[in-house]
Amino acid sequence: MTGKPYYSVTCFMKEDPSELFPLLLPLHFKHAEKQSLLWRHEQTTFQIVPFSTRGTESRGYRLLFSGSPDSFRYIIDQFLGAFEPSFSGIEWIYQTDFSQNELVKLAEKQGYTRCSMFGLYEQEQVGIVLMQSGVVNCQVRNHGITNRNIASYMRKIEDVSATFQPKTHDLFSYHEEGMKVS
Repeated sequence: MTGKPYYSVTCFMKEDPSELFPLLLPLHFKHAEKQSLLWRHEQTTFQIVPFSTRGTESRGYRLLFSGSPDSFRYIIDQFLGAFEPSFSGIEWIYQTDFSQNELVKLAEKQGYTRCSMFGLYEQEQVGIVLMQSGVVNCQVRNHGITNRNIASYMRKIEDVSATFQPKTHDLFSYHEEGMKVS
C-alpha cells in the first residue's frame, strides 16, 4: 500500500495463519503477497500480514488498512472480533513530496511538542516521526488500545496528520464560507 496514507495496526491473536486464514477466505478475502490475506471494498482495503513465528501464547499480525476509523472498527468486529485480538500499536504512514525540513517547519508552525531528536514530535498522545525521505509516521503505542477505543485513537491520528497532507481548495466553496455570490 503506497501512494496514499494507510494504517498499520499491530495485533496479536492465539490463532496461527494456518487456522485463521481458511476461516476468513469464504468472507471475500483473497490471498496476497507476503503470505497475507486481502479484503477490498470500493476505496477500503484491509490486509492481514503475519509477522512473527508462533510464540507460547499468541501470533503477531500487522493489519494494513486504508479507510475510515469507523470502517476499521466495523471490519475488526465482523472478521476478527471472535478471535479476541489484542492491539499494541497503531501507525499512520504517508509518503509526502516534502523534505524533512519542510515537514519540521509544518510541525513547528502547528505547535507540536519537540522530542529528543530532530524530526520527532508529539501531540495529544500521538508520536510523530518525520523522516528524511519525506515519510510521515504518526503512531500511538502503549496506551491500552482496545477494540472499543481503537477508532478514537485513529481519529486522533487523523487530526494530527492533517497538518502534513495537501489541502484541496474548491473554487466553488466561497458561498459556503460566507462570501456573497451575485
